[in-house]
Amino acid sequence: MRILVVSWFFPPANTIGALRVGRMVQYLLDQDHDVRVLTARDIPHMQTMPLDIPEYRVLRSRWLDLNAAPKAAARLRNALRDRLTGKPGTQTGSASSGAGSATVPAPARKGVLGRAMSTLGGLYGDILNFPDAAAAWILFGSRDGHRLLKTWKPDAIFATGPMFSGLVIGHILAKRHGVSWVAELRDRWSDDPYTSSATWRHRIASALERRILRGTAGIGTVSEPWARVYRATYGKPTLVMYNGYDPADFPEPGAGSPDSPKLRIVHTGHIYTGRRDPTALFKAVRLLGPEAEQVSMLFLGAKESDVLPLAQAEGVAACLEPCRQVPYAEALKEQARADILLLMQWNNPREQGNVPGKLFEYLAIRRPILGLGIEDGVPATIIGERGAGLYCNDPERIAAHLRQWIEIKRSAGQIAALPDSVSEGLTRDRQFAKLPAFLAEILKSP
Repeated sequence: MRILVVSWFFPPANTIGALRVGRMVQYLLDQDHDVRVLTARDIPHMQTMPLDIPEYRVLRSRWLDLNAAPKAAARLRNALRDRLTGKPGTQTGSASSGAGSATVPAPARKGVLGRAMSTLGGLYGDILNFPDAAAAWILFGSRDGHRLLKTWKPDAIFATGPMFSGLVIGHILAKRHGVSWVAELRDRWSDDPYTSSATWRHRIASALERRILRGTAGIGTVSEPWARVYRATYGKPTLVMYNGYDPADFPEPGAGSPDSPKLRIVHTGHIYTGRRDPTALFKAVRLLGPEAEQVSMLFLGAKESDVLPLAQAEGVAACLEPCRQVPYAEALKEQARADILLLMQWNNPREQGNVPGKLFEYLAIRRPILGLGIEDGVPATIIGERGAGLYCNDPERIAAHLRQWIEIKRSAGQIAALPDSVSEGLTRDRQFAKLPAFLAEILKSP
């Protein structure tokens, strides 16, 4: 089968989205499918993920950073302010690379002028970053995809987002060349709870999402709760593929960190303060009293400014290891060296179907998992059914389990690996094997 995959995220970009799509393409090639990939060139992420796919199969289109000018202006403004006042300003981040409105962040301002500038900055992001911060890629990706399809016509197009600009490209190419296509939503689009945008923008995004998804032959997603919503809303065949894991990526399950007497807790990925953050854990560590000295916590991939204030508020900053960014392979090694792996979600019903990709890495590493967030969501259910750890938001209950783990490590010298049954059936090959059959069924439909 000839398949065109459209995805903003692709190796060597070091992101979980790029990893998923890259491994999916590798699987399809190993199954003798003829696959081409349409992606974006030099996206702003660490370019450290190995690419095991022939480069001639990957078409990398140019794109424009629509937020370059306001980000540069913000940096200049902050530098001038710091020079004039002699005080370091609030750090200004880059525009969001998520699925929603990529409002250009700026330091907090006071007064009428400050509020007006913040409003204008938000309006700028809402207008130009539509449907997301990759909006300019639609022009170049559609153009390059059209050129490719004039000489190589796929049987199906599989467009995956975020970025949801890729779904727009898939829609354009499918309509222009008469090809059946599938839209995969690894996150939600217009109703993403992590995106805040103006009401008018949300309505336009919802209308665009409906138009795009109604034109598909099928829909893909990452959990059954989300699949039920898409089936009910659009009446389309809907495929669920977990992110899964590759056994070859993971070392043999070991003993965590037997070289250290402390209970080492490791988290990989971003922090979303107030929604997906470690506050409940920090409160639990504080409740340990003097035993808190026996806990060490490492947050890989997070910014120090997102973690340290939360730990300081609970008086447990001394338990933190320095935050740092590392390549994917090193992150897996640090997970293997953990005694306990931390998984975080938002404790909100809107989070029920969200399944972080790192959950499957954690299960493959076979270290006990401490989960925070919605307690009846898919991750909590998987962890509970497989006996893979504790999913809880109560600091006192978490503290009680921490004491148990501390005592186990003190007496045995290590936290034992979980049984291999915790990851059974969750390899990427098992998940990706669903896709060719799904596409074949769609192509047979009238």
